[in-house]
Amino acid sequence: MTEQPDNNGDFTYRVAIYARYSSEMQNEISIDDQIARCREEIARRGWRVAETYEDSAKSGWSLDRDGFQAMRAAAEKGKFQAVMLWKFDRLARDHNHTVMIKALLRHQCELKLYCVEGVSEDDNDSPYAALVEQMIAVFAAFYSRNLSSDTKRAKRARALRGEFNGSVPPLGYRLVRKSQATDEQPAGLYPDPELAPIIVEAFERYATGQYSDPDIADWLNAQPAVQEARKGQKPVGKDTVRDILQNRTYTGKVPYSETFYDGSSLGQKKKTRRGRVAWYEGKHEGIVPDQVLETCLTVREGLRRTYTNPTRMHTYILPDRVYCSHCIAEDHENLADEHYGKMRLAWYDRIDAAQYRCVARDRGYRKCAQGYVREQEVLDQVVRILSTMKPPPEVMARIDATVKARDSNSDALEEVRKLEEQVERVQYSWEQGLMSPDAYVEKMHYLN
Repeated sequence: MTEQPDNNGDFTYRVAIYARYSSEMQNEISIDDQIARCREEIARRGWRVAETYEDSAKSGWSLDRDGFQAMRAAAEKGKFQAVMLWKFDRLARDHNHTVMIKALLRHQCELKLYCVEGVSEDDNDSPYAALVEQMIAVFAAFYSRNLSSDTKRAKRARALRGEFNGSVPPLGYRLVRKSQATDEQPAGLYPDPELAPIIVEAFERYATGQYSDPDIADWLNAQPAVQEARKGQKPVGKDTVRDILQNRTYTGKVPYSETFYDGSSLGQKKKTRRGRVAWYEGKHEGIVPDQVLETCLTVREGLRRTYTNPTRMHTYILPDRVYCSHCIAEDHENLADEHYGKMRLAWYDRIDAAQYRCVARDRGYRKCAQGYVREQEVLDQVVRILSTMKPPPEVMARIDATVKARDSNSDALEEVRKLEEQVERVQYSWEQGLMSPDAYVEKMHYLN
């Protein structure tokens, strides 16, 4: 790694900037302000900005952040030598997480870490600086826990007042933040004049019972206004449609539920809110009548079916290992979705065969040209490939040894079974009085 530059500065020393803003509820400086402060500090030290990474409306309790993961990947490739932050709590709120992340970046990625406000042990590599850095991290963790409790109370109070708590408005609404509010247009949700009628029609279509979630998704993706609103994002998928058609925000309500995380390890994700959401009368204008939403919920309940047949059980040999050749042949390397191109397992009575089906459409991508593929066709392809393979000699030796070991174990188990049968016969003869005590002891001694 390049040595730390001296006080005179080194314009070849590349420094990345990382900024995070959790939510408008917290009194933090904006992403732009954080980046500007970091740029000023880097320029003051005579270094060069290599790249900026940011995460908006992301909690510091989880590493499930696109900006952080992109920075980590770039660091592992050696694209910069240090990271500058406004404060170290931009890495994580939890003290233990912060320590682990710093260790990861410093030791595994060989990076120096600096902050605009605070102290870094990399400033002069002194024990005093390391101690002060850790003390500041402990106080930041205490502040975070206290802030989390205050934020929960504030969010519930906002919901009780009918104010929207989210940072991303539902499709069909636009969100006016406090910084954008005026006397004529206070902060809150407002129907989008172009998208709101489309969402209303989506509800009305589904309420007829003639359209499925994928049908509604296809129809939404075909609307120019929706395409414009979701530019740069994945197309609307059936899961998104399901959430839209059950969202009471469209009827003028606002939700509240506490946030919980799975586990306490790095990379933890939020638990689902399902079954824990409380709804309150909102200040914003509803665009969907309550009756229409209730009709959609009734239609959804009626469409639920259980197709499993208790008399038939089928075991798939290649679960979660079959991918669609049509989708994989396309530009899949540029997609972050690790499930892109996977084939779903299914059994269909009408053709009485196990099937694989591409899930591209289910996940919001365009419909795949490949239809259902019978499992037997996949297995035949695998057998043909395996039959022509010629494993290396060392692999064949290991396979041969494993087979012989299994045969040997099988023979031993058979011998044990025969001995158990003999013991049972001797025991039965003794219990029925057909054998003398001396003969019983002799037989059992022999068998044991």
